[in-house]
Amino acid sequence: MTLYRILRSLNHGGRRIERDQVLSLNWDQPRLDKLLKLGLIARVSPPPLTELPGWKARAKKLAAHDITDAGQFLETDDALLVKHLRNRPDTIKRLKTEVTRWMQPERDKGCCGG
Repeated sequence: MTLYRILRSLNHGGRRIERDQVLSLNWDQPRLDKLLKLGLIARVSPPPLTELPGWKARAKKLAAHDITDAGQFLETDDALLVKHLRNRPDTIKRLKTEVTRWMQPERDKGCCGG
């Protein structure tokens, strides 16, 4: 799975994709290449799970199943993660949300919070 950071807001299939999101874009390669060339998206290197705060034990469990970085974690089926981590499905969803948030850039709120 390749993750991309949206550098400028995009419209795709009637859906607006706001800038600064980190997403897996399952679009055709020529379209991705064009967006990369235009500087509208950028590839993101997902961090190792061991680098995420409080993830040392989880990272060790997941490494035994060849899941070593945030991208692989986000791509892995929730049911497998429930089994590997021995967590409830709602906990896996929360963890995926946390990992996604850690990968988002901090928004510059400027001088006035906007």
